[in-house]
Amino acid sequence: MTRIPMDNLGTEGIVSDLKAHALPLDTWSAGQNVRFNDNEVIKFLGDKEVFSRPSVPPYFAMPVQTADDVLWLYAGLSKVYASQTGGHTNITRIKTSPEFTVPRINLTITTSVPSVVVP
Repeated sequence: MTRIPMDNLGTEGIVSDLKAHALPLDTWSAGQNVRFNDNEVIKFLGDKEVFSRPSVPPYFAMPVQTADDVLWLYAGLSKVYASQTGGHTNITRIKTSPEFTVPRINLTITTSVPSVVVP
């Protein structure tokens, strides 16, 4: 049996939209539960939970990269939440009304996590 040397195995990843005979020798035509890392094929270890059960059924979700961590924002039909390290914080805009007075605070936003400074 003839052995065909293959350099840079997996650099193209899995290309499933072309026929296998049309691909270069070091390109994969199919694969399941594998990832490519440093020209090696490794078993994919599975999925992990991003955040705990959401407070409202999400209609939109997106990750936000901060300096130290990843913050997930998700929105229901009437409320928006931020999730970080398992906790969920309601960040829906507060509408002003005669019954509500805005507290006198200075809001300082950093590149990592928003914080509130009380004068």
